[in-house]
Amino acid sequence: MERYSLKNIKKTILEGHVRLSAHTLEKIGERGYLKRDILSCIWSAREIEQQHISGHERLKIVGYDSSDQEMVVVVARDQRQINGLCIITAFPPTDKKQKSIKKNII
Repeated sequence: MERYSLKNIKKTILEGHVRLSAHTLEKIGERGYLKRDILSCIWSAREIEQQHISGHERLKIVGYDSSDQEMVVVVARDQRQINGLCIITAFPPTDKKQKSIKKNII
């Protein structure tokens, strides 16, 4: 995958080069999400935020789950496969103030 962009992320997903981290698989069940909710969030994205945490680049995506409820998905490059993505986590938005920091509205 080249740069982080929704277009590149969607293309990578359609090509099947994406995996969910163990953390994501555990947490989506606890939070009542399904895999389709993650896809829905990415496809309906309305905000994206580039993040650099501990030297790693990530992209925070705010969109809507399959029930039209706001949701956040965080993706990063997958260290296990070239040009792959890893879904780091998925969760409901927790802080409305957080949305005003470094965001790009789509």
